[in-house]
Amino acid sequence: MRVAVIYNFSVNRGGGDFVMLNILKALNDKRCETTLITSTTSGLKEAAELFDEEVPEVNIKYIRAPIVLKHPYSIAYMAKKVKNEKYDLYVFSDDVPKCMKGEKVVCYVHYPHIARVKHPEFVSEKYKKSINGRIMFFFHKRLFPKFFENKYISNKWLLLANSSLTYTHVSDLLNTGRIILLYPPVDVKRIITLSKSSQKEDLVIAIGRFEPERKYEDLIYALKKVKMKYKALIIGYSYDNNYVEYLKKIIKNIGVIDKVELLLNADRKYVLSNLVKAKVIVHTAIREPFGIAIVEGMASGCIPVVRQGFNGPWIDITQSGRYGIGFKSSDELASIIEDVLHNYEKYKVTYNLVDRALYFDVSNFQTCFLHIMLKTYQNSNLECIQKQ
Repeated sequence: MRVAVIYNFSVNRGGGDFVMLNILKALNDKRCETTLITSTTSGLKEAAELFDEEVPEVNIKYIRAPIVLKHPYSIAYMAKKVKNEKYDLYVFSDDVPKCMKGEKVVCYVHYPHIARVKHPEFVSEKYKKSINGRIMFFFHKRLFPKFFENKYISNKWLLLANSSLTYTHVSDLLNTGRIILLYPPVDVKRIITLSKSSQKEDLVIAIGRFEPERKYEDLIYALKKVKMKYKALIIGYSYDNNYVEYLKKIIKNIGVIDKVELLLNADRKYVLSNLVKAKVIVHTAIREPFGIAIVEGMASGCIPVVRQGFNGPWIDITQSGRYGIGFKSSDELASIIEDVLHNYEKYKVTYNLVDRALYFDVSNFQTCFLHIMLKTYQNSNLECIQKQ
């Protein structure tokens, strides 16, 4: 089977790259003739190095997109260029270009642009606060429907949603049943192995890009109220430098500079070395479709403390409190953190963290993805084999 994966690695570093790496690995294991269609010359190598993975052995077709075409429009440009090469299956991330209407397509959906256009509360703050950002999003809202499908889903296409939130929003917006819930892969078994040789400390950790949507200030204000001795690390890419400076100012002003540290652009090995020492992992974002870092924390033995609401960490990962703790306010978060640090062993036994984390392991994802892909190629009834 000839498969084209149209994707640009390392444009937005994070879980999306890890998903596509595992899709390439799954296709290799099935001995598909796989070609990565990309406009980034070194993106695949950089992503593999970031996640300490071998570079998948696939064909690479480099297409130079016009410099004015930023993501996601570079994807539409490349798709149009290769459509006539007649691959058996095309794989995309988030949104499918309109030019693919007659082709067989599998698209893994984190939280697509079509949903952000319809749900402005999910639009990044950088496109809301500045004049330049608002202008950019104004034109994006009008250009996007011209290049990407926003109404019609071909019966040859299948969308794979990363969470219940994404599944609900996308299926409602597109009025389609051609969508399946498939949680993203997490390197659970490797993290479990690392954690076996590590000792836990009174360490609180949060992981994710530095952007206002993460609401890290809520964690910092909560930590101010924790009376016992502790250390807290907030780790992520410096996506928004203004937000980083805002957090630094809060840390200084409320007097927790000796307890709370911001780590910017740390390599993955360093992140994991701290994760396996932490007792608590906190996720403060209000609108998080999934939250891979939460699963990584659970695999390392961290008690997950997440914001309650219709979001991935609360609904999909902790199953509304079955495998973790939810909070609604800063005071409640402070109380929970202090209690978990005091009674870590009790919480660890209560929530059966590692077994829950194993459900999201890369091996399960690859098996399910291949099952779905073959069903799509054979044009059979589509049914996900993942079990809750």
